[in-house]
Amino acid sequence: MNLNWRKYIALTALLCATLYMSAQVSFQCKGQYYASLSPSLHGSSNLYEVKIDPLSNLAIFDPIKIDVGKNVNAIGYRSVDNLIYGVDPDEFFLYMLDANGDVFFLKNLPLTNNLEYFAGDISPDGRFLILIGGGGFTGLDSELVKVDLESPTFEISKVSLQANTRIFDIAFDPEDGTLYGLDSNAKRLVKINPDTGNMDVSFPQQPIVNSIGALFFDTFGNLFAYGGVVNQANQDKLFEINKNTGAIAVLTNGPIAQGNDGCSCPYTIKLEKTVLPRETFPCELVEYTFTLANSSGFARQGIDLIDVLPPGFDFVEILRNPYGGDGSLSGGSLVSITNLNVFPGKDSIIISAYINDIPSGIYKNQAQLVKLPEKLGSFTLSDNPETFIKEDSTDILVLDLSLDFIDEDYLKCEGEDLVIDATIPGATILWDDDDSNPVNTITGPGVYTLKARNNCEIIIKTLTVTEEFVDVSTFEDEFDIMLGDFVNFDIDIVTNSNISDISWNDPRGNSNFSCLDCEEPSLRPLFNATYTATVTTEAGCFDAVDINVRVDKQRDVFAPNVFSPNGDGSNDIFFLTGTEFVTVNEFNIYDRWGNLVYSTKSNLLGESNQGWNGNYNGHAVNPGVYVWYAEVEWLDGFIKNLAGDVTVVR
Repeated sequence: MNLNWRKYIALTALLCATLYMSAQVSFQCKGQYYASLSPSLHGSSNLYEVKIDPLSNLAIFDPIKIDVGKNVNAIGYRSVDNLIYGVDPDEFFLYMLDANGDVFFLKNLPLTNNLEYFAGDISPDGRFLILIGGGGFTGLDSELVKVDLESPTFEISKVSLQANTRIFDIAFDPEDGTLYGLDSNAKRLVKINPDTGNMDVSFPQQPIVNSIGALFFDTFGNLFAYGGVVNQANQDKLFEINKNTGAIAVLTNGPIAQGNDGCSCPYTIKLEKTVLPRETFPCELVEYTFTLANSSGFARQGIDLIDVLPPGFDFVEILRNPYGGDGSLSGGSLVSITNLNVFPGKDSIIISAYINDIPSGIYKNQAQLVKLPEKLGSFTLSDNPETFIKEDSTDILVLDLSLDFIDEDYLKCEGEDLVIDATIPGATILWDDDDSNPVNTITGPGVYTLKARNNCEIIIKTLTVTEEFVDVSTFEDEFDIMLGDFVNFDIDIVTNSNISDISWNDPRGNSNFSCLDCEEPSLRPLFNATYTATVTTEAGCFDAVDINVRVDKQRDVFAPNVFSPNGDGSNDIFFLTGTEFVTVNEFNIYDRWGNLVYSTKSNLLGESNQGWNGNYNGHAVNPGVYVWYAEVEWLDGFIKNLAGDVTVVR
């Protein structure tokens, strides 16, 4: 081939490339998160920008293009040209997507046929699209692929993976360039070396996670994911991941996704705004902190910070500013610091502001950075990091100085302390004994004065504390009784209030109280016990008294050894006798051959009419010795088995 022909081919290729690239519509890198979703696992993709709805706090997918015509996965945002690159996991085509959602074919990549390539991101310098191939025979990740986007032919290199992982997306940290993945096999975060394929798998497992299809960072280096939770097939959760600990938490819900992938452009400049304290009073100073994160890779000069404070707030001074610039225009409600040199990384500007004597309420406002490069969006609004809604206002609550939460009248019980906490953040509290501690312990009744002061006003409140007492005693606190006897309790109540409750405890629950809420109950104790009467007043004051009861449990049972059932009216019946309130559960009598000649059940001990009259089957038995067996039971449930013999004489 001669030199002129080579020049012709080179010029033709350059012209075609120029025409091809000119057809692309670049994104603006403003920290957005993009999602490529397929209605089916291998179907054509839809391209969305993911946002948080400020009304519902739900993740929403704002369509850029429905049905881009190809199944695009393993996507990454390239800050060099502000385009998205991805791979068709079925045909291994390398694609480029622009801001209209149009897909441009670049090359059919020589990837491994039996593997799937769902995980991808672009290195922070924009040179490489990193892919992870997995599945196949093992179902695990097998290789890491680097696609050189600066190579005219998009050359690739591969390294083997040996970590037993299954990763469906990866993302580069804009702060330090670390590559992270979410291993859906072990359900944990991993760090990946894109050059060697080595993985740090030391993060703890997160059982909440089922599968993560999309992983992405914001400009401040915060890591997020979209996927599903355990025991749920759908992927419809937005997660926040702590990149230091590996902890994963659900932020909100979103649309259901099947095949999905995501990427973001964190390589820009973003602004967060916070205020301290978040609750305060008029005539106080507060501090606003503006945190700037520059992940664009370059220092950016000539940036302006503009903030219009809420009505009634006045700028006081700049307390900290590492970015230089001119703040001389700041004054009144305007905060203006121009010509900042925003170097890479994160740092903060802090200002103080004074709140005038304004009505109570929530006051919101947003700052903005302007004069950003056009490819970074030209400006950005501040974000309140206290919420996960992006670019929302920072709010502060201005309070009325009020002691309405303190009552005017208090009722305390005798012998108890009354603790009143009059703490009002930002206000000075003074009690009438010159005690400036907002928390006051009151030990007695009386009238107390409380003052609250801020820089605008002083308010005073008078408190009246009344003391209530109740005293409970008993006329007799010791009782000795026989098992089965009844006892009467009697208590005496002295109080300056109304009684709301009288309650007696029954330790064993079987004392048969006549009433548990009266002053003079009767009961039949079955065990030694201490009974307590507790009296409570309407204010909740209470006193109690104990009464001890000891129960004498005699277990005496008597049986004669001879009886003469001859009808003379003397010793004609054989029966058991003893203490009262004993039940004869069973009473049997046998002859010398073991024949049952008499049996009775469930009779009271000592009932002669239930005894044996010396007959068997209507006939008088022969004189001689007979054996008896009995089971007896006392009121407290104690059971005793007894046996003996009796001689029948005629």
